[in-house]
Amino acid sequence: MRRYHTCMVFVVENVELGYINIINIMDGMLTLFETICHSDYQDSVLRAFLKACNDQQVFVNKASNAIQPIVSNINSKLNSATSRLEGLLLLKTFLPQCSIDIFGDNVMFWMQLCLKIGEVGLNKYEASNTAYQVLKILLQMSDHLPEIKRKISSGIVPKIIENFQHIKPEEVSLSVLDCLEQLMYKYGSACGQQRDVLEKCIIQYLDCKESDVVKRVAHCLAYLPLLGGGGAVGSSHIASWKQHQQTLCATLHGILDELFDDIREIPNSYSCATSKKLDLPEIKETSSLVRVHILVTRFINISKCLQAMLVSKFPVEKTVLPDAILGVVCRGLAVNNRSLGKKISPDVLMISAMLPQLHITMLRLLDSLVICCRRNLLPYAPLICRMILQTLKWTSEEKWLYGMEKPYCQLREAACNSLKLWLQVSNSGSCVELIADQILPLLIQDIWYEKESVTLIAQKKNKGNKSQRKTSGQEQVSGVNVRNSKRHVPNETANNTVCRAALQLLQWILHSAAPFLKSTVHRVLQEKTIGTLFEIQRSSNPEDLPVPFSEPSCRLELYQLLYTLNIEPHTIWPPPTQFTLHMLAMGRDDTDLKVSAFCTSSLVALEKIIHPSRGTLQFPVDLDEILDSTKNYNQEFVIPLIEHTFSIGESPEKNINIQNDEVQVDQKSTNDVEMKESLKKEKENINSFEDVEIVCEEQEDDKDRKEGGEGQVEEELEEQEEEEDEGDDDDDDEMEEDGVEYVENEECSEFEDEMTDDSIESICSLPKARQGKSVAKKFQEERENDNGSPLIDIAESDDENNVPTIDHKQNVNLRNGSK
Repeated sequence: MRRYHTCMVFVVENVELGYINIINIMDGMLTLFETICHSDYQDSVLRAFLKACNDQQVFVNKASNAIQPIVSNINSKLNSATSRLEGLLLLKTFLPQCSIDIFGDNVMFWMQLCLKIGEVGLNKYEASNTAYQVLKILLQMSDHLPEIKRKISSGIVPKIIENFQHIKPEEVSLSVLDCLEQLMYKYGSACGQQRDVLEKCIIQYLDCKESDVVKRVAHCLAYLPLLGGGGAVGSSHIASWKQHQQTLCATLHGILDELFDDIREIPNSYSCATSKKLDLPEIKETSSLVRVHILVTRFINISKCLQAMLVSKFPVEKTVLPDAILGVVCRGLAVNNRSLGKKISPDVLMISAMLPQLHITMLRLLDSLVICCRRNLLPYAPLICRMILQTLKWTSEEKWLYGMEKPYCQLREAACNSLKLWLQVSNSGSCVELIADQILPLLIQDIWYEKESVTLIAQKKNKGNKSQRKTSGQEQVSGVNVRNSKRHVPNETANNTVCRAALQLLQWILHSAAPFLKSTVHRVLQEKTIGTLFEIQRSSNPEDLPVPFSEPSCRLELYQLLYTLNIEPHTIWPPPTQFTLHMLAMGRDDTDLKVSAFCTSSLVALEKIIHPSRGTLQFPVDLDEILDSTKNYNQEFVIPLIEHTFSIGESPEKNINIQNDEVQVDQKSTNDVEMKESLKKEKENINSFEDVEIVCEEQEDDKDRKEGGEGQVEEELEEQEEEEDEGDDDDDDEMEEDGVEYVENEECSEFEDEMTDDSIESICSLPKARQGKSVAKKFQEERENDNGSPLIDIAESDDENNVPTIDHKQNVNLRNGSK
């Protein structure tokens, strides 16, 4: 007991010492924080210290007595005008590690201080920016606490919107827009009364030229349908989202109306003229060039808002109108430099200069629609492929200078990425096979470039004197020098981005439609890819690599294309497996680590394909092995090998079919008892009439018969023929008395065709002995005359009790039994 008490005291002392150590560590962190704040290198050292606190999570799972001094220190710094920035930075680091109890006790106070610090003109820009960052974190964390959320909705949300109204567009920061976006998404129902105010404030940023600001504004504009009550199951938000979508599409059409006023367009079948448009500020510029620039900027920014609506998360379902969005895309992509006409004016020239940016915006809008709707756009697959093909056509350059950047590289890259995204989403339903023959030459132009060649021209000899010939030679050399002076210095990485995009697109074309492409497409891709890789691996210096494959990313995509050609082959044209193995083996020595790693992994995968661990169905299979393996399969469905005797005329439940030189007996009855009884009656009938017996011999008997010699069989056939010739006249007389006609010298094929149920019944109406003698003999003679190999062996037998047996593995032979 004393020992137990001693142990308890020891444990308690250790717990107390650990608690004291934690408090000492926290006090030391605060002391270090104060020391850093008063140092000369405050900014850099303070941020490094806060990053260390965040990485080590020094405020997590600490006792409230240890955390309380930290909270008090933060509050005191926030109340002081000289140390608010330090307090905000410390609060920003402390909030993710804060407990719910401490957060609930201080969240309202911290929000009010952040709003006060964020007022315009009260503090420096850095402090105001940090205050809105902290306010965003507070809004995110308070969304999970219903009671605190109600307090914030009634007291803090209106103040945030009021502060946002007083911020000028040129003074806005990304932190303010991020905070507003979080407010509209988390507290949309509390912002319903201020929806018009927020929409007006957001629209004034649509003429901004900073991409980061436009991105935040687009997300804020996309969350406008969330403002106000949602109704039953979010029905109000669903209707508001659809209406807002129509508003943006109508606004985009309105801007295109102003831009393409003097340009001939195709008729627009997706017009949204009846829809409401955004209340954009009026353009006050009188210069036509500036006006065109502002309109293009507005179009790009509003299309980004529509993209944000399609891609960003939304708490309720979205009602997307693909016809309206594709109408904007089709109208924008239909106008290009070739369709502008011969009319040249400053406005048209300015529009021509801005067209690539407009088309890139259209393609990105198409990407957003594809990401949102995915396979629901399969009915529009031909339209999507044609739009992208049209863009690649009018921006193509068949013969371009080697090593020089091509025009419209960014637009062509965007077009390739759009088609690649569509192939990734739609798989085999992309309809890319419809444009494969047209798009392949366009993609080859972006991947493989021909080097400049030197042509030697042989001229006729000059018949003049030596001085004249010397002068002409000097003129020729001077002409070559002038030609060389026009050459340019090639750029080793020119067009690498569009080359990489085209290679990726070719891979996905093969993934989605390889069996539907023509074999010539596979052949051309194999020849181009293997030829380029041979040239790359043959180059000893990086300067000798073909343009733009000095860039490692292009080489990587080229190896990936070669690998795809092997795993996605054509049904007619074989894959280049042997070349691929050699190329990948050499590619393991590439200078770039990513290229080398891919070649190694691909080589391992292909080796497993050409050397599988188990046999496949593609290899030859021995028929005897299959028969042996299925010999004892499902014995309950196999007919037992017992002796069965039956008569053709008295077996209505059995059919005889002559197919492939075999007589097959199909039995309909599977009841063994009934079968035995019927067989007994048939055996008695056979003994009384001495008819023809059908014997299906066992496999061993058939083998013995064959081994016994074919000569014995021939002798038996000859003797049987002699005996049958003597009884032919008597048989014919008996057949005429019975009123049955028999047609002699029929072809075997005709006999097989006429062997129907009616003919069988007519044959079965004969007496049994006559049936056997007439039918079997005639059929045997006709078979021997046609093929030379008897199907039905007719031989005499001294065994009157010869009983036929059924073995489905052997042919059925007809034998004539003797009296």
